[in-house]
This record gives sequence, C-alpha cells and structure tokens, in this order.
Amino acid sequence: HGSKRAMGIRTIDKFEKAEIDDGMGGKKPWEFIHLKPTRYLSYSEMWTKMVAFGNGMKGLGFKSGARIGIYEETRYEWMVSCYGLWTQGMTGVTVYANLGEDALLYAIKEAELEGMICNKKAVQKVIDLCKTAGVPCPKLIAVDGAPEETSGADVIGWDALVEQGSGQPEPEL
Repeated sequence: HGSKRAMGIRTIDKFEKAEIDDGMGGKKPWEFIHLKPTRYLSYSEMWTKMVAFGNGMKGLGFKSGARIGIYEETRYEWMVSCYGLWTQGMTGVTVYANLGEDALLYAIKEAELEGMICNKKAVQKVIDLCKTAGVPCPKLIAVDGAPEETSGADVIGWDALVEQGSGQPEPEL
C-alpha cells in the first residue's frame, strides 16, 4: 500500500488565549488551539520515518531490549516512535501524559526506562522530577525539539533523531 494514505496529521498552527464564561457568572482563562489543514502520510513515508527513528535510537546507543517510555499526547510521532522502536527490538512503555508526578516517577523507576519520548514542555518536568527523587534521568527525545536549557540532561529533538537515522540500512525483521 506504499502510496496509499496511512495516517492523517493536523499540526498546530497557533495558540490563542482568551477568557470564557465559566457558567457561574464569572470568567475563566482558556487556551484555543488552531490546527493547520490535514495532511497525509503514505505507508511508504511512515515506514521511512519509523525505520529512521529506530536507526536514530540505535545510533544513540540503545540496544535491542531497551525500554523506552512514551510520555506524550496522542499524535503521529507517538505511533511512528513506537513502531520505530519495534524495528530495533526495543520496547515502548506507555506513560500516559495525564499522569501525576508520582505515577510518572513510578513508571520511570518500575520500568527502568533508559529513554523517554516526551514533548518539549515536559522535558524540564521529567528532569526536575528525577533530580528531586534521586533517580537517573532517562535520555530524553523531545518531540517539539530540544529546549535550549536542559540542566545537563541528555536531550535530543525528535526530528533531529529521525534525521540522524535517515539513510541507514533497513532493519532485519
């Protein structure tokens, strides 16, 4: 199904903050997300990204059997990352993005995560949580790009990782 549509993607165009009626005569702050038009990835494009992601993870030193947390909202990078991990025999560990800090820390420790995929906004939260608890911080792959300040943690942007893994041989499945 190479050229057929595999997945539709709507990326964020802009955020808008406003106040809305809270239903009790007052106002509450609200954030509106405006999305760009839907674009589609073909099966071939998805396969290429999955393989590149898996190769990029291998290039970072992760081995078959490594447990990698996916602490992210539902988005196409989540799916590509999970399948990409599988191309290298790694295990994707879902860590739901709406978990509180106690549950997040429990997941990092219990699964002995070597790496974690999260969005740019969550990077510092994970770093601070691990530091406070005295737990080694997993290598972080930031979906929206690595923040400038990472407090000495090992962080790489998702797109940069995919780029690093591009053009490498396909895995033997």
